[in-house]
Amino acid sequence: KNLKVRLGDIVGVYAAGDVPYGKRIHVLPFDDTIEGITGNLFDTYLKPYFQEAYRPVRQGDYFLVRGGFRPVEFKVVGVDPGEYCIVAPDTVIHCEGEPIHREDEERLDDVGYDDIGGCRKQMAQIREMIELPLRHPQLFKTLGVKPPRGVLLYGPPGCGKTLIARAIANETGAFFFLINGPEVMSKMAGEAESNLRKAFEEAEKNAPAIIFIDEIDSIAPKRDKTNG
Repeated sequence: KNLKVRLGDIVGVYAAGDVPYGKRIHVLPFDDTIEGITGNLFDTYLKPYFQEAYRPVRQGDYFLVRGGFRPVEFKVVGVDPGEYCIVAPDTVIHCEGEPIHREDEERLDDVGYDDIGGCRKQMAQIREMIELPLRHPQLFKTLGVKPPRGVLLYGPPGCGKTLIARAIANETGAFFFLINGPEVMSKMAGEAESNLRKAFEEAEKNAPAIIFIDEIDSIAPKRDKTNG
């Protein structure tokens, strides 16, 4: 599951050298594994699991901790620095936040490039603009070229815009952050800006990340449709 490989894939195993000690990791539990559990998850599960164990973790990994009332499954949603590290005694383990919904996670994990049909040309362009900078950032630094910072997908509802974004996030291992435009907007002055700022700050903490803003026209409508 952590390797994100499918039946028939060829897997190479190599020794990883110079894996750094982590400054901070962010983990969240799956909601269906903590039902009925009371008390502090860190003290009961995470602290005994990581204490003096020097466990390696990678952003996006799942791990099961057996202890307390029953096993609890967690996901590593953030690692500092880099994408992977070793959890040392002085590594800060952050576990605050809403539990992960199993249905949402499985829906994301099930989506890959092979699941999208009829968009070969579009997928090639999008992968060049998004996947290439994520996988080979040094290439852009060497050439002195700034990678694209955003892509606008347009089309009728149900044509696969969200599916494409989820597939790219899943295939590249990037943190996926979905923002629903109408839900972000608020009648309170400054609240919409605050909501967007928090979303981008969360994505920055979990970089590399892909932010997908659904129905962006509700946040940035055409000028002739605004009231000011």
